[in-house]
Amino acid sequence: MDVVEILMVDHLSIRMLIKCGLTRMGVDEFSSLHGFIVNCHARIEDDLVFPVLKKHYMDSYEEYAKLVEWIGNDHRLLETLGNKTISYGIDKDWINYRRRLNLYFKILVEHNLREEVEIFPNWLNEIDRETRRKYTAKAKEIIEEYGLEKYTRLTGFSSEAFKII
Repeated sequence: MDVVEILMVDHLSIRMLIKCGLTRMGVDEFSSLHGFIVNCHARIEDDLVFPVLKKHYMDSYEEYAKLVEWIGNDHRLLETLGNKTISYGIDKDWINYRRRLNLYFKILVEHNLREEVEIFPNWLNEIDRETRRKYTAKAKEIIEEYGLEKYTRLTGFSSEAFKII
């Protein structure tokens, strides 16, 4: 499995959680998910996938390199919005908490779909196999650093499947 395929599994897991009522989750549950997105999922994209793509396309397709950077900036927006949502929940401001929670998930789903359509195919089609293998190993390190148990609990990805990667 490739690092981008791992990220797409993450996206699918997030979409399934949302369909199962994630938008009604409490502050602790949301905080856990937000921590995963910021400290694991987005970190893999920002530290591994996006820099390789930007470098690969900078000379040949500068507009695409700028698109990758622009989509990466969504992560900072989601981090700020998520942190503010958590603070509303801690303060028991449930009206603003629910509003921000719904906005967070709307932006997150749109962002993830955009990555799947505009970013990930270029990784799979244009980046050489050895580079992809190297960055998949680095992604595994980030997941293990984040905590494999937390990762598998949130994504539904089994630890047995993780060993196969």
